[in-house]
Amino acid sequence: AEAKTRETLETSEIKFRSIVEEAPVATCLFTGPDMMIEIANDRMLAFWGKSGEIIGKPLLEAVPELNGQRFFNILKDVFITGKAYEGKQEPAILSHNGTLRTRYFDYTYKPLFDAAGAVYGIMDMAIDVTDEVIEQKKTEDTLRELLAYFHQSPVGVAVIEAEDLRFRMANPFYGQLVGRNSAELIGEPLLKVLPELSGQGFDDLLMMVISSGHPYSASEASVNILKNEKAETIYVDLLYQPTFGKNQEVSGVLVVATDVTQQVRSRKKIEESEARFRLLIEEAPVATCLYIGREMRVELANEIMLGYWGKDRSVIGLPITEALPEIVGQKYTDLLDHVYRTGITFEGKSSRAEIIRNGVRGTYYFDVTYKPLFDSNGEVYAIVDMAVDVTAQVVAMQELEASETKLRGIISSAPAGIGLFVGRDLIIENPNQTFIDIVGKGPGIVGMPLREAMPELLTEGQPFLKILDNVFTSGVMFQSVGSQVKIVQNGVMTYNYYNISYTPVFNDKGEVYAVLDIAIDVTDQVKARQELEVAESSLREAIELAELGTWSLDAKTGNITYSERLLNWFGIDPKDNPGPPDAVIHTNDYERVRRLVETALEPDSDGMLDAEYTAVNVLSGQERIIHVHGKTVFGDDGSPLVINGTSQDITFQRQNQRALEKQVEQRTEQLAAAIEELQATNEELEESNEQLMYSNDELAQYAYVASHDLQEPLRKIRVFTSRLKTAETTDQATQLTLDKISKAAERMTLLIQDLLNFSKLLQNDSMLRPVNLTEIVQAVTNDN
Repeated sequence: AEAKTRETLETSEIKFRSIVEEAPVATCLFTGPDMMIEIANDRMLAFWGKSGEIIGKPLLEAVPELNGQRFFNILKDVFITGKAYEGKQEPAILSHNGTLRTRYFDYTYKPLFDAAGAVYGIMDMAIDVTDEVIEQKKTEDTLRELLAYFHQSPVGVAVIEAEDLRFRMANPFYGQLVGRNSAELIGEPLLKVLPELSGQGFDDLLMMVISSGHPYSASEASVNILKNEKAETIYVDLLYQPTFGKNQEVSGVLVVATDVTQQVRSRKKIEESEARFRLLIEEAPVATCLYIGREMRVELANEIMLGYWGKDRSVIGLPITEALPEIVGQKYTDLLDHVYRTGITFEGKSSRAEIIRNGVRGTYYFDVTYKPLFDSNGEVYAIVDMAVDVTAQVVAMQELEASETKLRGIISSAPAGIGLFVGRDLIIENPNQTFIDIVGKGPGIVGMPLREAMPELLTEGQPFLKILDNVFTSGVMFQSVGSQVKIVQNGVMTYNYYNISYTPVFNDKGEVYAVLDIAIDVTDQVKARQELEVAESSLREAIELAELGTWSLDAKTGNITYSERLLNWFGIDPKDNPGPPDAVIHTNDYERVRRLVETALEPDSDGMLDAEYTAVNVLSGQERIIHVHGKTVFGDDGSPLVINGTSQDITFQRQNQRALEKQVEQRTEQLAAAIEELQATNEELEESNEQLMYSNDELAQYAYVASHDLQEPLRKIRVFTSRLKTAETTDQATQLTLDKISKAAERMTLLIQDLLNFSKLLQNDSMLRPVNLTEIVQAVTNDN
């Protein structure tokens, strides 16, 4: 019995080894905790790059390159726990012809148990899926690069894996569409991260696309979604496009969703009333008609089909070529004839048809089914035509494709420079025209390393190559605003300013394989800002020199934000800034200032505020006289937003002004008293002048009379003296005496003439009066 049992065991082991060696997949058996290689077929040995000599050796000794990789630890865990492990598309670094290469495998570690239930070995079965993974990665890289360009697209784009409907990618707009952050979606199964979609059929549609390999589109699909924890129904134009991996197997689905919620809601309000009427007259859910005989005579056609054709019921009974003469020369007559002859159903998706409706020839698209009907003899006698108008979806798809083309064109001609730097050498790929113009070296830069295309980044000691290398190695985005970049454009060094964004682009391993560069020329803005900063600096210096305080009054709240100087003047704690103004304005001035502020805030005013008030320090009580000047800023609707202004301490000026005014008042009073005294003195002087003038008049009259009366005796003296001097009897002594008398008379005459002249000077006007000439003549006669 023992010999028979041993023989049975040996036979069983031979069969087991034969099964392993002939297995269509790589298979091996590990025994013991050291994972001794008990059996390994040729496929497994080929995977390892080894020969049969490794049989009987521990795994890590036989295949040392696996040391440090995760597989041995997984095997130990399976050996200890007795739980099988299955891996999908996992990378393994193995030797091939002496060179280490990375391959990808689907594999299973299945524990084997002895009679006591203890694990004694592990069956390893593996399939090389490297080609499939590489192809999938290429597809994903292409999609990822496309998504990088569509990152800001107003169309929701996502990629869902075929195996468990897990999000592989999702752009921000898709996340916004479903009420989630795109980062929350990536890596999560559809119904886990969006549980509200359960029961709405979208997972079934995805599985249908995956299983059939055919795209699915829906126009204005209704979706019940949660946004901000509130249920909401949205409408989208939906496209499910399968993506293919190795052997043209579906690896995932590209989801493109366009939000048409607003359009649908607006249209539905109109359609609701129309739908009630249509439901009364239309019974068939799809356009349906029946063709009889080889000539395809229209036997039946519901209203939907007649509507598709643009005909009325007069076409019933006519051959299809007479009912719809415009289809002659199109493919549908041949298709119908083929179905009639072969008895094979035809299904067409988005089939194009030229149809005349209301006299206008148009292009339409239909999902059509031509199903043959057989008689009792098995012969085709009729064909049922069912059609669904998918024109809107096809047009939407065409528009989407056109939109994608347009978007690529927009990127190509965008005013922002956009380019992709691939690899750590930063090879320039896909630059748009603006990027080429910024670099200034022509389109020949495509395919060149950045350091060769722009050597000035090195020669001028600029940091950008180092920054790009850091983005590539760290995977962290870099953004810079208003950075100066020295670029040789068309042979001339330029010193322009740019807003720069360096965004890492990742492959399926999460590794950076490129950097997306977006640069916008902001030279004019930066220079304008620099000029503004200089002006602001000058203004601040002027404010400091003038010892001004600045403030801003919020028109809505009424609170004022004070500068540091004003906070010190008013004794306000900075934590109470901004605050109401009534705390610092003296009660005597508050109402007046408030009215001035209200006037400045009126929309039809000039917005100017000019006021003077007494401010009180809330801590010390010290009073200051403040002069404020402000200007109101109005919004686009004319409403006041804020008053910005300055304040000046004019306490010293006002105190000096008041002291000066007091001195002026005192001096004015003194001057008035002096003027009064002067007026009294002037009156006395006028009276004295009158008396003096009268005396002068009398003196002048006296002098005139005296001089006239004195001259007459002197003439006689001079005459008689002259006679005596000429007399012969006059001796010499007498002659001398007479000479002296004559000279004295002459001197006396001169004195009298001078007195007469002086009297004439005292007369303002000649005084005339009547004279008695008789008396004068008598007086003259008597003198003789």
